[in-house]
Amino acid sequence: MEQRFEEILELESKAEQLAAIDEMIHWTDPGPGGYYDNLGAVGEFSHVVYQKTWEEDPSACNSPRVAFPYYKADKAAIAETMDTFEEANSTFKEEKETSSTKSRRRQEMRMAWQSQITSQYGTPLKMRYENLDPEAQYRLKVTYAGRYRPTMTLTLNDTYSVHGPVKQPQPIWPVEYYIPQEATRGGTLDLEWNLVEGRGCMVSEVWLIKVP
Repeated sequence: MEQRFEEILELESKAEQLAAIDEMIHWTDPGPGGYYDNLGAVGEFSHVVYQKTWEEDPSACNSPRVAFPYYKADKAAIAETMDTFEEANSTFKEEKETSSTKSRRRQEMRMAWQSQITSQYGTPLKMRYENLDPEAQYRLKVTYAGRYRPTMTLTLNDTYSVHGPVKQPQPIWPVEYYIPQEATRGGTLDLEWNLVEGRGCMVSEVWLIKVP
């Protein structure tokens, strides 16, 4: 949060600063009739589909589970607090260039981005929404984050392609997609991510937003 406020202070106008603060405050708010799932926090998601029972898959090899990544620190950050560092721990994977200083530093990592829901061994990752307004228009917002940076596809209702093979954005930030009204006309919506390249599907946050 401290780093985020530093970035907000670098914004040129008061309006931009206030908009950024408002975004922080209402980050998890999907608005009236919408849904937010924090997929990396047990108990904070309710739309993930478990395709096998515990008896069928006791090791969760073919079931979604929460993954906790190991993020490494960069040399500069370690040098500020220690005289020495181990080379194996000297690379921080998520970093960006700060426009004002042009220096490399860690990307702001929200708590929700530091763990994800994951499915392995080619198992699709699925979510299902029910009791949607058949007359409403919806948008989908997704945060792709995870140390294995998979390439995935996303399909709605086994019919509508949201995107083809897409890699995890760098820097990490939510991406938004248009949902055709026909996809929610029946009051339900099924999301399915399929792995193209990498260890497994990984998703941190999902918003289903009802357009006013």
